[in-house]
Amino acid sequence: MKVNAKQLAVVLGLSGPKRYEHFVKVVVDWQEAWGLYQDGWALAGTDDGEQVFPLWPAREYARICSDKEWEGYTPRAISLDDLMT
Repeated sequence: MKVNAKQLAVVLGLSGPKRYEHFVKVVVDWQEAWGLYQDGWALAGTDDGEQVFPLWPAREYARICSDKEWEGYTPRAISLDDLMT
């Protein structure tokens, strides 16, 4: 899936629940999600100290975060089958 700048702006402007709905639909349609990788997958922490595995519906969304919070990480696709196992 290729996301252009206009599509990116529209999705980033959605409310949290609508972005989640978009994420699920795109991942199911394309049978893949995207994470960030650099000698291991990028992880994030919740307010209560739990580690979570951030995912995005397309490379372009993950790339935005690789320019900020996870500088030096690169977007990498994960098949839906691998993600589910």
